[in-house]
Amino acid sequence: MTSLASAAIGLVTLGQAAAQPSPPGFDAAGLDADIAAGFQALDVPGGAVAVIEGGRIVHERAFGVTREGEAFQQDTVLRFASVSKAVTALALVQLEADGRLSLEDPLSSWDGEWTGPDSVTLAHLAGHVSEGIPGETYVYGTNRYARLGPVIEAASGRSLADYFCTHIQSPAGAQCHDSPFLGAHAGLRMSVADMARIVAAMQAGGVLDTAGLDRAFTPFTLNDGRAGPAAVGWFVHEIGGEPVIWSFGQDDPDHSGALVAFLPERDLGFVMLANANAVSDPYRLLGGDALASPFLLAFLDAAAPDLGRRIDPAYRVLSDGLTAAFRMDLPTAQAAFTQVSQAFDQAPPPALVFFASLLSGPGYGDAADADRALAIVEMAAAQDPGDRWARLFAAGTQSAVGSIERARAHYEAILALDNQEPDFLNALIRAWANRGLAQSYLSEDPARALTYVEAGLSTGVSGESRDQLLAMQASLQGAN
Repeated sequence: MTSLASAAIGLVTLGQAAAQPSPPGFDAAGLDADIAAGFQALDVPGGAVAVIEGGRIVHERAFGVTREGEAFQQDTVLRFASVSKAVTALALVQLEADGRLSLEDPLSSWDGEWTGPDSVTLAHLAGHVSEGIPGETYVYGTNRYARLGPVIEAASGRSLADYFCTHIQSPAGAQCHDSPFLGAHAGLRMSVADMARIVAAMQAGGVLDTAGLDRAFTPFTLNDGRAGPAAVGWFVHEIGGEPVIWSFGQDDPDHSGALVAFLPERDLGFVMLANANAVSDPYRLLGGDALASPFLLAFLDAAAPDLGRRIDPAYRVLSDGLTAAFRMDLPTAQAAFTQVSQAFDQAPPPALVFFASLLSGPGYGDAADADRALAIVEMAAAQDPGDRWARLFAAGTQSAVGSIERARAHYEAILALDNQEPDFLNALIRAWANRGLAQSYLSEDPARALTYVEAGLSTGVSGESRDQLLAMQASLQGAN
């Protein structure tokens, strides 16, 4: 147990552990200490965790308080955010087993409003490989995943909430809570106790049989033969040849964050729910890599320490560095970046690409070593040229170091991408790309800069991004 974890035990109110026997060698105290330390470091008010083995909940613990100031409990209900996608995946595999649909069905056969490529299948959406050239590049697409909700409703003849309740939650012994913002992609309201029961039922064969779980947990094979990071709604890692299955939730900053993980070969599971998205946001989990998450590491260290030891130690440095960056502890973040950027010299994980772009961006004082940051973001963009996030990070980093032409090339590549879901995220990224191009032409060609500003505004983006574009527009128009 770290000194930070030891100190955090005295600062975070802990609930009561379950009475069920724990797995052999399971370090419950260490897990609780690490979760408490993580919550403290990230200023998370409260949350809860559960560990499940062989269809039984063997450990439970609650921490801190709700946003209303009451003790957080195992039955405190919040939105599980994108863990809803994992529950949707269970529904899809159930319906496929019943012959109601096939994951190889074209989306167009279910969605009459679909105007994208006919080659896009339900499996493409479920594996986050439907944008750009279908099956070529992993791009986390939350609103495109939402299109699977109406598919489930059409195939089952039930509303999404009713299907989840009658076929997944109730059979598992989980309560069905009103979820007014429910979609296939997000919005499902549950407690840790509810989700733990679903995990237990999955382990016991009560939600899907072995073949169904294999279907849900088998990674999508990309066009070039590589395994993508996602399967059917769930993400998959292999550590020393052993699969780790997981899903995450990241809601509004002050609402909720979540993590669910399986070790299928050991019949072990983990559920965490917190009332802040900081348990997910700093670690770039939407990149499809959770190995930098201190909470996944805490679970593995406590329940499967031999597996935890197989993870590249650089991931732990990366995790600490991202936590430090979130806390604006720049000396610690810089030291971690210098160390970890030398460790991943061939295939930088998404969290490191994010880290490099973050520390070289505004607000962090250009803290990252410029050469290393540039090498990392450019490597990521070259490996997956259709990944708009990699392009955006590369453009921002190049801009920060004054490589304007390189930055422009990345921004223009983002704007040229096709088969993108016309949602708020696409609008936001296009607005950012146009803003970046406008900034690059401010002194060189103000008239051209203004056209990019107006293109950015035409995306309909709102909030701070719109305000920034409007300020640039006013400045440019005033100058003319």
